[in-house]
Amino acid sequence: MGSKRQIFLVYGCNEWKNKPMPLLMATTSPMKVKMFVSKLIEDGDADYDFGHGTDFSPRRMAKEFRKDFRWMTRDSLNSRLWNVYFDYVMDGEEL
Repeated sequence: MGSKRQIFLVYGCNEWKNKPMPLLMATTSPMKVKMFVSKLIEDGDADYDFGHGTDFSPRRMAKEFRKDFRWMTRDSLNSRLWNVYFDYVMDGEEL
């Protein structure tokens, strides 16, 4: 049996992350997830609470998200994201 691919899922959500959430994107590329969520932040459709500094412009929030995406866990990132949530499943895994 071959290795299964990881599939990233990006959802739109409210501040409480209530379900059901509309699926906005599905991809096997972590880079595409990072850039898609970053664009949502820059466009003002999502927020990223990075917890320090005084510049909370969409551009700055997106920059901090991209930086943190490299080293923070999915749960940590999701706890800082507003109006967007991302997850992943393995190919063939039931949702």
